[in-house]
Amino acid sequence: MTGGAFLDCGKPQPCEAAERLGKDGTGLRIDTVGFQVRGAAREQLECIARAANGRYYDAPDAAALARQLQRAAQLYADDYRLKGARIAGAATRDEAPALVPGQYLGTIGPGEKR
Repeated sequence: MTGGAFLDCGKPQPCEAAERLGKDGTGLRIDTVGFQVRGAAREQLECIARAANGRYYDAPDAAALARQLQRAAQLYADDYRLKGARIAGAATRDEAPALVPGQYLGTIGPGEKR
C-alpha cells in the first residue's frame, strides 16, 4: 500500500455489514479495538462498533491493547450463560438417559469419554 491508500474490504463495506448484523434481532454485539489506528481506519472501527450495538476502544500502545482485550474477554465471559435442563450422562450408551429434542447441560470431566 502506498500513498496513504487503505485496503478496500469489498462489498458490502464492513460498517454496512455490521449494521445489517446489528439489526437482525439476534442480539449480536461487536466491540472493536483499534491498535495504533487513526483517520479512516479508526472511523471504520468506530462505525462497525456503533452499527452493531458495541463500543470502540482505543489502544495506543501494547499495554493498552492488553488491557482492552482483557476487558473485552471479561465482558463477554460475564454475559455468557448456559441454558438447559441439567442431566447426568453415562459411560455407555445403554446407561445414558433417553432425551427428547431440547437443550441440556451436563459435564464431562478430564479424561472422561461419553
